[in-house]
Amino acid sequence: MENGVTFPLIAEEIAAYDAQHPGAGDHLTYMTTAKGAAFTVEGFGNFFREACAAAGLKGKSPHGLRKAAGRRLAEAGCTEKQIAAILGHRSLNEVARYTREASQVALADDAMTMLEKAETRTGGV
Repeated sequence: MENGVTFPLIAEEIAAYDAQHPGAGDHLTYMTTAKGAAFTVEGFGNFFREACAAAGLKGKSPHGLRKAAGRRLAEAGCTEKQIAAILGHRSLNEVARYTREASQVALADDAMTMLEKAETRTGGV
């Protein structure tokens, strides 16, 4: 692996991979080029953007997925160090930015839930 970062997969991802690649065993490269080689960073970025554009999702990039993963991990209660381990960040500064954004979303959701409960108890605003 180019940067020395291991990215574990969840059971659902492993099952989907195994279904698409029977007999692959413990092969570590789960996304390959049409020729079966591992993508370069630039090559995967190009592949991803082209696939998104073909699906009508213009302006999407792998980095956007990485940021979304960081937010989701934070909202799931993962620590900054755990998030850094998954995203491959060497510094917690970048992870802290994702955590702040996720915390705002989680706090807003919690506040709306509290408001809904209060309105239910009192019969409205």
